[in-house]
Amino acid sequence: MNRSEIFTREKIKYFLRYTFFLMVSFAIIYGFLLSGRYLSRWIPLPGSLIGLLSLFLALECRIIKLEWLQPSGRLILFYMALFFIPAAVGIVQYRDFVMDNAVIITVTVVLGIIVNIATVGYTFEYLARKKEHKKQEISK
Repeated sequence: MNRSEIFTREKIKYFLRYTFFLMVSFAIIYGFLLSGRYLSRWIPLPGSLIGLLSLFLALECRIIKLEWLQPSGRLILFYMALFFIPAAVGIVQYRDFVMDNAVIITVTVVLGIIVNIATVGYTFEYLARKKEHKKQEISK
């Protein structure tokens, strides 16, 4: 395989295009993070949460298209396991503390899961009933 087969014009063009869209999508996400950090000076919430909520609102209002975020989103999801390494190291580092509070941690995690499942379930049922009710009103 010679050099001309590896570096074809199409492959270089695809790579540059993909790199550009990847940088743009990261810039959008990072821009919302920075704006959230800036707004957290006046809003008593963490900046990352404000940025995430504002990104969600921008997506819902169709200000930002989901396709614009997909290149970096796919990359982040692919390497997501690496983001959990610091947490795992922290658990190992504070093993004695975790073991002393294992019952409290377990109960909190289990109750959190139950509350989340119940909340999602009730919300889904409420929205399904509301949609069915709206559908019945339209058919009358």
